[in-house]
Amino acid sequence: AFPASEGMQLRDFCHVDDVAAGLLQAAQVPEAHGEVINLASGEPVSIREMVEKVCRLTGTGQPEFGKIANRPGENMALYADIKKARRLLDWNPTVSLETGLSDLIEWGRHQGWANDS
Repeated sequence: AFPASEGMQLRDFCHVDDVAAGLLQAAQVPEAHGEVINLASGEPVSIREMVEKVCRLTGTGQPEFGKIANRPGENMALYADIKKARRLLDWNPTVSLETGLSDLIEWGRHQGWANDS
């Protein structure tokens, strides 16, 4: 078991392949030059949901939600609006959170992250 906050913070998780594709697209679209463009999933995910997904995918971990207080002044909602990326770049993220996490966990197991004891 491990202590965790309630996990109600909302965050945006985007796969590195999607970010790289967006950057390459931005470099090729003249209208994008000098613009600030969010490359993100555009989907808010609670930290609690993320922890639960990782626990389910790994088959390990027992979060004790609510054991840790939120940090003072913590921003409870950090996620992006990606309309501009869609409009200017004709870009959309393609790798789902579930797929990205599964790939990361599988890669980590090959790197020796798994503790089989």
